[in-house]
Amino acid sequence: MRSASAGPVVTLDRQTMIVEDDAAELGLDRPTLWAAVLEAGPSASELALADGLRARLYPVTPGRLEDGVVLVLTRGSVQGGGQFDPGGTGNLGPLEQAEVRVITDTLAECGGNKSEAAARLGISRGTLYQRLRRYHLE
Repeated sequence: MRSASAGPVVTLDRQTMIVEDDAAELGLDRPTLWAAVLEAGPSASELALADGLRARLYPVTPGRLEDGVVLVLTRGSVQGGGQFDPGGTGNLGPLEQAEVRVITDTLAECGGNKSEAAARLGISRGTLYQRLRRYHLE
């Protein structure tokens, strides 16, 4: 999931939380985060957290939270930008930023499988690899 996302990744369930180094300093605690996930429900795709932090939710088993979730963290509105910027995409225009979000979300939904992501996006694998290089997402 990390290689396909634009922000830090947190994986958690009822008993366990795995926090990527980029998210460690955010001070997230598992009980509070898990309660917020459960409150949002299995159909939620976004979660608003404290201090302008947001998360995209990817259940391990679609439609079922009990098996755990992967959260991709962002700052501000997930739809409107403000994302963590590990690939240096902050100087891109709105169209390019939207393309980055669509590509990273699709890759995350496909578990990092680039062939499947390219098929879902309606582009060739070569074009997907070209975009990944262009936006420094590899």
